[in-house]
Amino acid sequence: MPLKGGTLGVGSIDGRLLLYDATTHQLIRSYSKAHEKRIGVLAWNDNILTSGSRDCTIQYRDIREPDSRPFRTSSAHKQEVCGLRWSTHTGSGGGRILASGGNDNKVCVWDMRGSTRAIATASSSSSSDTGSSNVASDADVPLWRFHEHKASVKALAWDPHVSGMLATGGGTQDKHIRIFNVHQGTLVHAMDTGSQVCNLMWSTTSHELVSTHGYPSPSSNRFANNRICIWKHPFELVASLTGHMSRVLFLAMSPDGSSIVTGSGDETLRFWSVFPAKADVVREWGGDDSVLDYSNQIR
Repeated sequence: MPLKGGTLGVGSIDGRLLLYDATTHQLIRSYSKAHEKRIGVLAWNDNILTSGSRDCTIQYRDIREPDSRPFRTSSAHKQEVCGLRWSTHTGSGGGRILASGGNDNKVCVWDMRGSTRAIATASSSSSSDTGSSNVASDADVPLWRFHEHKASVKALAWDPHVSGMLATGGGTQDKHIRIFNVHQGTLVHAMDTGSQVCNLMWSTTSHELVSTHGYPSPSSNRFANNRICIWKHPFELVASLTGHMSRVLFLAMSPDGSSIVTGSGDETLRFWSVFPAKADVVREWGGDDSVLDYSNQIR
């Protein structure tokens, strides 16, 4: 149920898509049978609401338009779409690149600008080394497909500090966090966390990544289950936070970037102060025009 400004989007088990005024709690708009099956994930991009469903499709709607039909539909996944994330990087392509993850263990990257890339030759190492599919861009064809994960991919996070860097997390049979360069279609980092990766989120004030976890591997004792981990880029463990008694299924960040809140099947919300606030970073580095060296920044 993502929130965009004062509008809350809700996807239902029967495929309906509902928009509510978050202040008055009044229903603003209803898209009946937006999908043929349950809607499991939603993502906002300004006025564009993107929905992923068990019917294996991704649909795009401009909520300003009176037409209830999507202006675009993508169907590259073979099983339920369980993860969606728009890039928010201010660099080239920011706000126009969408990542999707599915129960088919695939990650797809979509370029809404309609960009194309050259089809690689048979000798290209991009496909053989990373498992990415070399296909031409089209209305229903992803710019990249990544096949490295061995379980469903719900956790997706775009690096706000480095353009084109996407972090992905795999389920119980995979347990890996992987970082892809979507400009080149390559896998650049991978880490076996020892447990199911439920959520990923980058800090906005330091080059660090938050991951939340669920079921552990029976053979792994490095990470207990139900943890929240803080990683300095790429995979230097800074902190491992405990407290939840069940899988940590939900993760959100405060507007100033200093705190996170986690939700779990143990029916608790827990608030953690983990990062410097944006105002503190600006003061430390000398104003709004300063450039941070995220590769060397220390907590």
